[in-house]
Amino acid sequence: MKKLTVFISLLLLMSVNGFTKKIEKEFASKMEKTLNIDIRSGGDITVEGWNKDKIKIVVEYDGPDNADFVDYDYNDGDLDISVNLFNMSDNVDDIRFMINVPYKFNIEMETMGGDVSVNNIDGEISGKTMGGDLDFSKIYGVINMITMGGDISLEEAQVDGSLKTMGGDVDFKNVAGNVKGNSMGG
Repeated sequence: MKKLTVFISLLLLMSVNGFTKKIEKEFASKMEKTLNIDIRSGGDITVEGWNKDKIKIVVEYDGPDNADFVDYDYNDGDLDISVNLFNMSDNVDDIRFMINVPYKFNIEMETMGGDVSVNNIDGEISGKTMGGDLDFSKIYGVINMITMGGDISLEEAQVDGSLKTMGGDVDFKNVAGNVKGNSMGG
């Protein structure tokens, strides 16, 4: 009975997080390059600027050990990351990307659903999520993002552009520049 209790406890701990596997990659890069993320299956994206000349990607997911669902196209410091699970036999769920890039970087992203968080970036940020919150802090440059359903938060930023949600709240704090926030309902 004690072994069964320990086993059930371990299963519960894993299910609280939802992520049981991890993929890690690094690529050499430099300032003012571009990260393009296309997650057609959906998933959360966190991008954090740092003071290093490399891109670090950590992908957490629930699925088999040998799942091969992330494609990387690297070209002279620019990186395209794509995920497409629609034609896969791998049973992969709950994908989360945590990415570090040089703090002066451009980011383009698209996800079919999931939260997006971007922090400490000086560059152009654009893209959309079909459903999820958008959280931005310490952003400088140009930003143009859309969520089809989710809240938007922009803090400590100096940006031009627009942030739009089809259903959710828009909250700006300590923001300078010519940026507009728009909500169709929220």
